[in-house]
Amino acid sequence: MGQYATVPITREQYAEIIETMRTGASKQFRANPRIAEILIAEANLGIRIEDVLALKPSSFIAAGNIHKINIVEMKTKKKRYKTVSEEYYKHLKEYIAENHIQNDALIFEISERAVQKYLHKVCEYLGYENVSTHSFRKYCGMRLYESNGYNIVLVMEFFQHSSPDITKRYLGVDAREMEEALQNHVELV
Repeated sequence: MGQYATVPITREQYAEIIETMRTGASKQFRANPRIAEILIAEANLGIRIEDVLALKPSSFIAAGNIHKINIVEMKTKKKRYKTVSEEYYKHLKEYIAENHIQNDALIFEISERAVQKYLHKVCEYLGYENVSTHSFRKYCGMRLYESNGYNIVLVMEFFQHSSPDITKRYLGVDAREMEEALQNHVELV
């Protein structure tokens, strides 16, 4: 994949990538709904791909009428005990049941490299550049940012970043906001 700045994907790109993975592209690549589910998990949970691939049904804990993810991140060794949307939890629970996954078994038994390679094929087919598995984590952060009144502190706490500036750089918010401001700035006399 090489060295490049991974970008957060748009909602439209997310939908197109997932749908293409579910259906395949005739001669270019087969359908792979399992990898689509992995990236849906990353986009909904906001955790890194290596943490998604380490998930087990037992990683989700009922806390009253809600569910929480209970993991220790591989990269940072930080404990994550965060609420999971009930809609996503229900979706994942159906996937687990359909695939007869035991409580202490991995939900997605596949290598990170296999996911990356397949995503690369799909993105190349669709004409998307600078998209990696990490784009789906950034997508989660960007959706949280946009749907919560552009609250950068909320996203900073979600990602456990040490400052809002780090989160802004991570999401590419400053550059995007500047572009939008310049596009919308018109002073004609």
